[in-house]
Amino acid sequence: NILSLLLFFEFHEVDEISSSNNTYNGPRHKPAGSVQWAMEQVFEYYFTKYNRNSFDNNGSAIKSYVHVDKNLNNAFWTHNLLAFGDGANNNPLVELDVVAHELSHGVTQYEAQLEYYNEPGALNESFSDILGKAVEFHTFGDTATWMMAKRYPGGGLRDLSNPNLKDQPDTY
Repeated sequence: NILSLLLFFEFHEVDEISSSNNTYNGPRHKPAGSVQWAMEQVFEYYFTKYNRNSFDNNGSAIKSYVHVDKNLNNAFWTHNLLAFGDGANNNPLVELDVVAHELSHGVTQYEAQLEYYNEPGALNESFSDILGKAVEFHTFGDTATWMMAKRYPGGGLRDLSNPNLKDQPDTY
């Protein structure tokens, strides 16, 4: 939806990533390269495992934006796009499991249409965590871990094998 896209970017600063020589190894380029690679892995996982073609299963383009806003310590799915902030102290949230988690919100939006509040919101987050880790285990096999964003400062965001380790509930 172009209106939601325009409203979103009216209040957030976003960089366009480009290169005159097709070299993308600068500090501003690396998060974009990470997201592009991760999106390829996520797309391949959903297509191979579930014969799913994009978040809506209709082959829609997957739009990802990096360097969203200044010091945005978050990544998120909104309507039909993914946005990744640079995180605290320039630690972008662009790891494979995070990218897969965010795209899984799009799949949930189109398949389950859960309202994002209270219990349906908790289910949405849980499904995204589970599928984020499923993509990581599919891609990396035995070297994958249960820690969401394990390279993020402080040892990751959430530990799915021991939720209390990161102040998350382990029971309902």
